[in-house]
Amino acid sequence: MGAIADKSRTLGQLEREQEHYWLSEFFRQRSDTPWTALVMGWFREENRLAAVLLEDLGWETITRVDADVKPGDRLQLMLIESGKGAAGPPRFSVTAHFPLSDEEEEGEEEEGEGSE
Repeated sequence: MGAIADKSRTLGQLEREQEHYWLSEFFRQRSDTPWTALVMGWFREENRLAAVLLEDLGWETITRVDADVKPGDRLQLMLIESGKGAAGPPRFSVTAHFPLSDEEEEGEEEEGEGSE
């Protein structure tokens, strides 16, 4: 059983490395592109790390956000490091923050009430 667990762990690591490599390559080729992201929530609020979704790509990642954000806010991100091969995922900086307006929040609450 130990050999199977080791091979499974190795396979998982190779999958992550492959994903990081291709993501790094993709973003490296588009380094001047601003990306719009939806704030999903805090990953580690004490470290100012938020989970964000790059909607155009359907890719969720973690990025440092110094602004006070909440789920539903939108951010504009710029690539600061594409990652180095399989070393890790791309890193972004926040260049703009678009808070969810009160009207949008109320509309979402009303939609949620009707779907129960």
